[in-house]
Amino acid sequence: MTPDLYVQNAIRTEKRPFFELPVDIHVHGQILLTKPTMPGIIGDMKVRLLHSGLGMSTEIAELRQAIDAGDHVNVLEELGDILWYWAIALDALQFRDFSDEDEERLLFSPEEAERRLTSRICAWADLVRRDAIHAKPMRPEMALATLREVWRGVGDVCRAFRIEREAVMERNIAKLRARFPAQYDGVRFEERDLATERAVLERKDPLEQAFEILLSLSPQKRIPLRCRHENVECYLVNVGHGNPVFVAVVDLEERCICIGLPPAPGIKGQCPKHPGR
Repeated sequence: MTPDLYVQNAIRTEKRPFFELPVDIHVHGQILLTKPTMPGIIGDMKVRLLHSGLGMSTEIAELRQAIDAGDHVNVLEELGDILWYWAIALDALQFRDFSDEDEERLLFSPEEAERRLTSRICAWADLVRRDAIHAKPMRPEMALATLREVWRGVGDVCRAFRIEREAVMERNIAKLRARFPAQYDGVRFEERDLATERAVLERKDPLEQAFEILLSLSPQKRIPLRCRHENVECYLVNVGHGNPVFVAVVDLEERCICIGLPPAPGIKGQCPKHPGR
C-alpha cells in the first residue's frame, strides 16, 4: 500500500464536518446570544491540523505503554493510529504523491526508536500550535519536512520490532473498516467492538507467519549468516530429525522467504543470495 493510497482510505473515517464552536455575545456583562460559527472560529484546515497534532501526541503515549507491556500487536495498532493522524495532516495540507526515496533505513533499539519518533511528533505538534494559536504561518516546505520526519520515525519503530510499515497501514485500514463499515459513525466510535478489532490486528500474512516460525526456532537450529544487503536476513536452519540443512533468506523488501542449499565449504557463514557479502 502506497502512502497516497493509505491517505485516501484513512480520511474516509475522519469525523467531518467538525462540531460548530459557540461564540457568546455579551452585552453589559450578560450573555445576550450564543451563536455557532461555521465551521469554527479558526477554520476547518487548522482544526484538522490541531486534531492531527493532538492525536499523534496521545497515540505516542499509548505506544509507550504498548512497548512497556511487550504487546507487539498493540505496538502495530498504535503505529497505525499515529499514521492515521499523519494522513489527516497530509490531506489537510493537500500534499500529494508523497514519497521518501532518501530515507535512511537505520536500525535502532525499540527504546531509542520510540524516543526518536516522540521528538518528531513533538516537533509537528509545536509547528501546528505556533500556526493556530500564535498566528505564525506554517511554511509548506517546513510542514512537509516535519511530516516526513514523522513518517521516518514510524519506520524506525517498525524496524526495531520487525514490523513492515506497509503492514501497519494495511492493518490500520482493516481495523477502521471493521469499526466504520461505511464512514465515521458517532455511535460506533463510542461503542467499539474491541475483540473484533483485535482479531483484525492479529491476522498475519504468509510472510509474517513463516518468519514467526523461523524466529521461534532455538539458536542452535537457526544460525544467522553474514549479509550486508539492506532489508535481507539470512539463516542456516537445521531442524534435526533427519531433515536436511537449508538456508532461509528473508527478503523484507520483496516480502518473500527463499529456501536454498547451505553455503559451500570454505565460505562458512556467507549469504548464498549475495556472493561476496
